[in-house]
Amino acid sequence: MEYLFLLAAHIKLIYFCFNKIVYATQPKLVLA
Repeated sequence: MEYLFLLAAHIKLIYFCFNKIVYATQPKLVLA
């Protein structure tokens, strides 16, 4: 089941990076 843990960690990392990109490009939407 380790691969599920690694998959979840990668998804969280991708989601975090995606949020940073959205915040950098669309701050108004993030703050709303």
